[in-house]
Amino acid sequence: MTETFLARIKYDILKGGTVRSFVLVMLLSFILTAPGFALDRTGTIIEARVYFDNVQTLDQLGDLAGELDICTWEEDENGGYLVINTDANQLAQVQARGLRTEITYADIGDKFRKETGVDPTDYESFRDFGHFLTYWEMQDSLDSFVANFPDICYKYSLGPSHQGRSIWCLKISDNPEQSEDEPACYFNGAIHAREPMGTSCVMIFAAKILSEYGHDSVATWLVNNREIFLVPVQNPDGYIYNSDSGGSSSNWRKNRHVIQSPYVGVDLNRNYGYKWGYNNQGSSGHPSSEVYRGPSRFSEPAPQGIRALMHMYPVRPCMA
Repeated sequence: MTETFLARIKYDILKGGTVRSFVLVMLLSFILTAPGFALDRTGTIIEARVYFDNVQTLDQLGDLAGELDICTWEEDENGGYLVINTDANQLAQVQARGLRTEITYADIGDKFRKETGVDPTDYESFRDFGHFLTYWEMQDSLDSFVANFPDICYKYSLGPSHQGRSIWCLKISDNPEQSEDEPACYFNGAIHAREPMGTSCVMIFAAKILSEYGHDSVATWLVNNREIFLVPVQNPDGYIYNSDSGGSSSNWRKNRHVIQSPYVGVDLNRNYGYKWGYNNQGSSGHPSSEVYRGPSRFSEPAPQGIRALMHMYPVRPCMA
């Protein structure tokens, strides 16, 4: 996805124009978690690859696997590698477990400079979140959608976040303020604060469906026969923390709820009720972890709001 494309998409959304291009990016994350080897984000963050012959090789990591901040992975018949954000201490622990590593960026800030031409320590130069929508731009865009397409969309809040910000939901349907006996589908973005691409995908989809209603047969059929719910930013507190403090240099994932000082945040995607706390491989019980599941199931406002939505409507397909 090119810089020009992202810039054009953001322009189209903010101007309320028709979006003719639609891109969905689905990132596969392999995340296992357990307490004990937390990444220190106060120092230099390294991007590195961790190579493996097969997935079972990763069992050598033991509890350390649970604390790795895994961005993505690649695999083929010959093996593969994880791409992780880490620090020198944690990387040494990975190596001590017999896995081969390769540092791709000794300082993640260098990658940001290379790809954007912007110094990540110069916060003022890119405080607008670049080509991604800020929470405020997303909010204004939803208002624009409602103003331009009042007959087929309706905006409301699922409730306040921990810090009191609205978790906005846009409903698209031919009778948006009524509950009809139609199948419902649900899309959300930015349950993890550092995933603004998810917000872009949700907003692009909304703009496309709304602007092509009455012109495109598929868009028209979907609006007339489905109840479509979209939550572009499920984690507004963490999202704003990233955008207002200088974008990717923060790289914050969780919300901003302080459960046990000095540790901040709960991983909202680990806070849902189904098998909450089942083990320490899918989440962590330690507040320092990137995938801390919180003190109890549904302890956080965002999962509570989504639960209420799911109870109210017969949601079938979901995409996050």
